[in-house]
Amino acid sequence: MKQRTCLRFLIAGAVFLGILALPTSGSAAEGKIRAAAGVYGIYGIPALQENIAAGPLYGAKARADLAGPLGAEVSFTSFPSGDITFKTQSGDQTTKGYSQSVIAADLILQTTGPSGFGIYVLGGIGSYSLKKDFAESISRFCYNRGLGLEFRSNSGIAVDICGRLHAMPYENGGTHKFAAVQAGVNYYFLR
Repeated sequence: MKQRTCLRFLIAGAVFLGILALPTSGSAAEGKIRAAAGVYGIYGIPALQENIAAGPLYGAKARADLAGPLGAEVSFTSFPSGDITFKTQSGDQTTKGYSQSVIAADLILQTTGPSGFGIYVLGGIGSYSLKKDFAESISRFCYNRGLGLEFRSNSGIAVDICGRLHAMPYENGGTHKFAAVQAGVNYYFLR
């Protein structure tokens, strides 16, 4: 059920970004319209979180170039962290890790054109969810930021490598964070 909701969110986001990418003047032939969908994965790293283990992550995104160097992206990232082993006085104790997910909406400032190599920074907001067996699920507002590299080919396929930080603030002043090291492929179906 949750996967269907996330898929619907990404499809709606892709349509929304496609509409935003429509130029106010010019045509697609002039290369003004650029929108993409992509998948990514690699590794999630807890940032100062002792109760979460590092491990693989995966996700999907929709991206659009808006005007000049400005772009936007919606994404879904899942980070099912592994079990954690703590040392206690009575020996090692293992607890099940959290399942984490982030649905994010980010603005992008980029140097990439219709094709070629470029660097981008992104930042935005989203919804961060933590789930664990036999514990209360937590879902809260979060903020995201990142730095990435993208190589776009003339065929519409792009390779994207990025480092991101997702952070969910708590009311007591603490923050739950994880860093994502991700690499993936985007396909620019509007270019």
